[in-house]
Amino acid sequence: MNRMSMSMSRQRGTARPWRHRLGAGLAALWWAGTVLAADGAATSLPLQPAVDQAETWLRQNRLEPAIERLETLLTQRRSTRDGTATDTDTAVHLGRAWGLLADAYGRRGQFALEHRARVHAVAQWRSAFGPTHATVLDARTHLALSLRHLQQPREAEADLRAVLATRMDQLPAGVDAAARDHLALATLFLVPQRRLAEAEDAVSSGLRLLRQSPGVQEARLTPYRLERAAIQIAQGRPADAESVLRRILAFLDSQGAAAQPEERIRTLRTLGEALLRQGRYAAAEQALREAVQAALPHPGFRDVDLNLARTRLSELLLFQERPAEAEPLLRAVLDSQRRGVRGEFHPDLFSTWSRLGRVLVQLDRGREAVDLLTRLVDETRAVRGARHPDTVHALATLAWAQQDSGHTAQAERTLRSALDIADRAEAGALAEASTDMRNQLGTLLLHEGRFAEAASAFRTALQGTQALHGATHPEVATVQANLALALQRQGRLADAAAVLRQALAVQEASLGPTHLRLVDTLDTLGSLYSELEDLPRAEASLTRAIAVHRQRVPAPDPKDTRLARLQGTLAGVWVQGNRLSEAEAALRVSIQALEATDPDDAALPHQLVSLGGVHRRRGEFAQAQSLMERAVRLRRARWGPDARPTAIAEVALARVLDAAGRPDAAEPLLLHALHVLDQGPTRGTPHVAQVHQRLAEVYRHTGRPGPARAAAQAALTLYERTYGPQHADTVACRQWLDALTAGR
Repeated sequence: MNRMSMSMSRQRGTARPWRHRLGAGLAALWWAGTVLAADGAATSLPLQPAVDQAETWLRQNRLEPAIERLETLLTQRRSTRDGTATDTDTAVHLGRAWGLLADAYGRRGQFALEHRARVHAVAQWRSAFGPTHATVLDARTHLALSLRHLQQPREAEADLRAVLATRMDQLPAGVDAAARDHLALATLFLVPQRRLAEAEDAVSSGLRLLRQSPGVQEARLTPYRLERAAIQIAQGRPADAESVLRRILAFLDSQGAAAQPEERIRTLRTLGEALLRQGRYAAAEQALREAVQAALPHPGFRDVDLNLARTRLSELLLFQERPAEAEPLLRAVLDSQRRGVRGEFHPDLFSTWSRLGRVLVQLDRGREAVDLLTRLVDETRAVRGARHPDTVHALATLAWAQQDSGHTAQAERTLRSALDIADRAEAGALAEASTDMRNQLGTLLLHEGRFAEAASAFRTALQGTQALHGATHPEVATVQANLALALQRQGRLADAAAVLRQALAVQEASLGPTHLRLVDTLDTLGSLYSELEDLPRAEASLTRAIAVHRQRVPAPDPKDTRLARLQGTLAGVWVQGNRLSEAEAALRVSIQALEATDPDDAALPHQLVSLGGVHRRRGEFAQAQSLMERAVRLRRARWGPDARPTAIAEVALARVLDAAGRPDAAEPLLLHALHVLDQGPTRGTPHVAQVHQRLAEVYRHTGRPGPARAAAQAALTLYERTYGPQHADTVACRQWLDALTAGR
């Protein structure tokens, strides 16, 4: 692999670990001594042998002796005022030295020093060969790429495009280099900015250039095809990507098991992503496990390919709520990164550490997660510094674990501390982190039932996200969905629906009208319309969600129960509209699918409650009671007796018992549900109002008018506070209370 391809690989996230950074003062002194070296400085090291030795050490990953040798060499060389050599041979070797030193700084994470070294490398190569020589263009490409680490993407992209334009003018010479620059432009600039159509065009241009090259080998095309498949996945075209990836695998198989092992591993990993996006979870898991197995016989890939495959597999397992299987994978990655090379610090260690903390939370090992993430914060602060972005992200992750472990006050303090650091950082330095944490703060406040504060945090996060990414970026839709939830919890249903429609429009503009992410938004929007009793729009939203899901997942995995859940939600709308026969048919199909594929799915009790509601409306109380009791048992087993999902199922069962003439059996269920729901994120919401209203009915049926009126008044107060005085539920509750007061 040449130096150009090595640099590109590093830029894509495969940098070697590093141990320490120079202090600012020492770095400045060294640079002053290097660039302004006196004419009388002695040259004690032979130039070419010294550079050759440093290059050998770098190949062996011996960064420290290589850096020391190069720094000493360059300090001792006589230089002109602009740092260029006075003869061609010297310039050539000095260009090599500066380039190697830049590589070493980049591998150690010292990006400012890397950039300065590349400036000197370009100057030396230009003095030796002229401005348009291939070597100079390679050095300029490296220089452009180094700007990315200094948060100057626009300047970096402009510089790379300038180099690429020069290369294209020189064709047919330098075809390989021009193709590589097209690939770098796509992967390093266009894809991160979600300029996906431009990215695909750039990769296709690189492919066309290579195909025009005489005697091109098929293997040289593989990295470009892989990148095009990754872009197609990002565009919401996973089936197209799968087709490309399977052709790549077929070619690799034809070359033998030992051919292009890196490409095989990356192809399998990307295939896993494509299958996951199609809802084919079992097939995705198989592909990712094959990627892990393919990487194991190649120790040289452990720091990159094996760890990436393990990480992606762990994410899939977490998505499927299988944290126990994800934990050993992440611990293996963490162990590999902690070992590093001679104990050096791995740049991806923090993210792995954070993921493991989240896994422990999901395993209900909250105390262990908090302890682990507290150590993460301490080590990040020690290695990176108190105000480094990694330290801020570590604090945010710790706050999340504290919140999930029930220490919400502590979580809020931790999160606000991280926000304070981000807000006081240099302009723009931590803007993205600040925006992400305000979104997280909104979620925390939402959990605490502080809905107005949550909405305010989400609005600030929304403004930041729009400023960072533009008005049509998918992340904008994510924050809008959170804001809609906060508004819904405030009872501002129409406002929530309006914001969610905006989120849907953003997703359609950025991802296309059939992307799978639209399914969640359409599902939530349908539920909102249902609450607003706008049943035609609710049905239209849910019908479209089902259509998009079927289009994007034409052959769903047996464990993909999403379609069944969507059909059950639509059936609930039909129940609301008294279309009982249609609802019953859809619910029975949905329940049958869930029972056959995943009887532990959280959606099954919901569907049972909906079907029970159908029987209750028909007066078939025995069938309704049986279904409701089963739903309560399932939720108690899954969530525990004092969980909110359990309480909601108990309210449904109590309503059936009361309708069947058993208010005495309904009362304890409602009192327990009230105790559970009147705290946390559901406190003061219509859920609580509905329980008060059901209690009022029970008290009336058991001959207790005083408690009945008190419960009805409590319900009315909450309806007025959340929905307003003119909402249908508020009006109905007021009329019922008036009738109760009048003794009717």
